[in-house]
Amino acid sequence: MLLVDLHRFLEELEDLTPHQTQVASKRLMSKDEGLEISKIADLSLAEDPKCPGCDSPALMRWGKEHGLQRYRCRSCTRTFSLLTGTALKRLRHKDK
Repeated sequence: MLLVDLHRFLEELEDLTPHQTQVASKRLMSKDEGLEISKIADLSLAEDPKCPGCDSPALMRWGKEHGLQRYRCRSCTRTFSLLTGTALKRLRHKDK
């Protein structure tokens, strides 16, 4: 899938009803291609990385936590992972 197509797909996910979201989630989880959340999250950062707190593009890697890369904003010194601000942020069993 091209990066442009991926971004269009992700934008369209926001318009799904709760039932459609559940069906799409089950379908994506059933694909056994070995993609982990951390790999998907790293793909989302590759295009336009910004701090969720201040929208600054000045980021640096800041270790790993529970297998996910953490980042630190050089402007506001906030640390975050790519799941910050998403529904997956407190997911305990990320591998499932």
